[in-house]
Amino acid sequence: MSQNATERIHATMQVTDLIQNERARQRQQWGNDHDDRWSAWQWLALVAKWTGKIGDHCLFGVGIPPKPRDMNLKGKLVKTAAILVAWIEAIDRRWS
Repeated sequence: MSQNATERIHATMQVTDLIQNERARQRQQWGNDHDDRWSAWQWLALVAKWTGKIGDHCLFGVGIPPKPRDMNLKGKLVKTAAILVAWIEAIDRRWS
């Protein structure tokens, strides 16, 4: 495996670790029972809320190289991804 491929895999693993840690934090705060009571519309509204926060952030721009504002954007993206994972987990529990 090339060094570039290894670096890409490592970068992806770092991101998935961030999402997994945020999901664990959410599960600790809310629990699976809370998630299992939500309808698809409620999940969609929550995802839309966080997607809107990402959009609001992007309206003010993000810089290259990363600036502190970009870390705030990264946190919003991780939180939104973890919310989507929670929704998928709730679906899996419902149908298992």
